[in-house]
Amino acid sequence: MKPRCLIALVCLALAVAGRAADAAAKPAFDANRFLELFYQSPQPDRLSDFLAAVSIQGWAEGKNSRPPLLGFLAEIITAYPDRTEGWRGHIPPSDTALRRLWDEAAVLSHKGGVRTVIDHSPAINDMNWGAFAATGHADFVNRLIAEVPHHDERDDLNLFVTGNTACWSLGSKARSEPKVRQLLENAQASAPPRTRTLIGEILTRDPASYRQEMIEVIREQRRKGKWL
Repeated sequence: MKPRCLIALVCLALAVAGRAADAAAKPAFDANRFLELFYQSPQPDRLSDFLAAVSIQGWAEGKNSRPPLLGFLAEIITAYPDRTEGWRGHIPPSDTALRRLWDEAAVLSHKGGVRTVIDHSPAINDMNWGAFAATGHADFVNRLIAEVPHHDERDDLNLFVTGNTACWSLGSKARSEPKVRQLLENAQASAPPRTRTLIGEILTRDPASYRQEMIEVIREQRRKGKWL
């Protein structure tokens, strides 16, 4: 092989290796962290990266990931109306689920956002968390705190599960987000006695214990012929 050819091949190999090293060194986009911390450090210029990561991970099709994503995007669209068309254009045409979810979020935003959703369900709890992540507005957490008394519900299964998932998520968030803990403490100070006790438990219990409690209560209710 001629020296010039050999030198060219070596240079090409080094260039490829350099690009591979750069790609390996560049951290993957953390969509979870972006969503959860957006209100603390808004980065709307990176929303296109977020949508790309969401598309890759299939969040728009996930039963558990879809509600908080819907709440997050609805409030983002409300906050940045002039940028929504451009952002939607970055969603891959093949990802029909994410495009459909974006359009649903746009409709919800036009109606007034997540605050207009007044039903009770674990999914709506998650929508409120998504909306809080986008804005940091206290009323979205207070909507979850309002579900806490349903922890004691024993007639309506949906209300019971809604209340207990609210307790679990509030307890979990309070351990990592001081603002959530402060809102719980503020609510506790003026709450009725039983709700005050429940909030105290949220602030001290292992959040995972709510899941086991839900299982045990549902089993007991079914032994009584309810919630079948």
